[in-house]
Amino acid sequence: RLEHGELDAARMLAEEVAASAAAAGDVEHEEKAASLLGRVHDRQGRFADARREHERSLELAGRLGDRRAEAIARAFLGGLAFRAGEIERARELAEGQLAHWRAEGDRFREAHALEALGAALNALGEREEAVAAHEEAIALFESVGHRVGVAGTSLSLSNDLLQLGRWAQARERVDRALLVARELGRVDLECGLLINGGACCLEMGLLDEAEADLAAAIATADERGWRPWAAYARESLARVADWRGELDEAVRRHERAVAEHRELGVEADLGRALVGLGLAERARGRADEALAHLEEAARLVPAGHVELDGATPAVALAACGRGDAKRVKVPRGLPVRARAECWWLLHQAGAGARALSRAWNLVDALGRGLPAELQERYWSGNAVARTVRAAVDARLAR
Repeated sequence: RLEHGELDAARMLAEEVAASAAAAGDVEHEEKAASLLGRVHDRQGRFADARREHERSLELAGRLGDRRAEAIARAFLGGLAFRAGEIERARELAEGQLAHWRAEGDRFREAHALEALGAALNALGEREEAVAAHEEAIALFESVGHRVGVAGTSLSLSNDLLQLGRWAQARERVDRALLVARELGRVDLECGLLINGGACCLEMGLLDEAEADLAAAIATADERGWRPWAAYARESLARVADWRGELDEAVRRHERAVAEHRELGVEADLGRALVGLGLAERARGRADEALAHLEEAARLVPAGHVELDGATPAVALAACGRGDAKRVKVPRGLPVRARAECWWLLHQAGAGARALSRAWNLVDALGRGLPAELQERYWSGNAVARTVRAAVDARLAR
């Protein structure tokens, strides 16, 4: 039931098993039920409940002396550490899992550990290393004939490629994995892949295609109660409206994403969404509202955080007149398109020709990296690329 997205049914069944096993003193089945409950809570965005259940699973596995179950519980706790922004902890747990399963000769679990390690490396800004980890995981899953593992890790790999600016490659990975997810009836994977596919299309300037993928993902996530994915998809859908110049609609979409992230309680995600809302309000000329959102974001997003899809809070505040644009730093670990947006905003805020030059070098390289047949749509549909090129053309025409 969990694999096919029937989360409420899976939760009720696991709760029944947990209660009866505890009453009977059946530690083995109580541990399995706790592990399942942790996965259900995680998928539904109840991260504190998920952590509690996996910690319970770890304790019960210890009582049983079941090293395999202990290792699986630690793997899930690593994923929760990742979601809570405890990235170094997530990396440490993934590396421990990798060493454990390699020693055991379990290639299936080794592949899962590599997938988790790749996610942590991506969040730390070590994206080429993340690509290597995810490609190794895919090869291991293929070697044991686990197609779901291949498709799921392809989702993670597409995220690495997306943030490195290799959008066409990322979209190709998404399309191949979508065929597998649909063939196997894995609606959960299909939903995540549509979110990344929509994000790829957005960056390439394919706004209609992006909106179609993201709207489909939101419909599925809302129906199934997958709240984190619904919130992520709404952030990207809001950017589609931003780039079309539909300012009121953009604000409405950003507000919905912020509300969902606020309920989920992951501060870095909420901060990122607030930056999007603040810049949308800035575009509407509502300076006070923009500053309020951006100041809250600055309190939530840790200094040096690089898992952002756009501007940092400090850059966005400088764009709104708070702070010296010439002194604001752009972290090198940010995704490529995020660095381009940062430099463009800093140029608008008075950082000078150097900031414009850096923005241009990035958007030009991203455009040149696309297949020839997509380049025209990139320059017309990607709002950052379009406005940076217009500014450069205007400067050259003087």
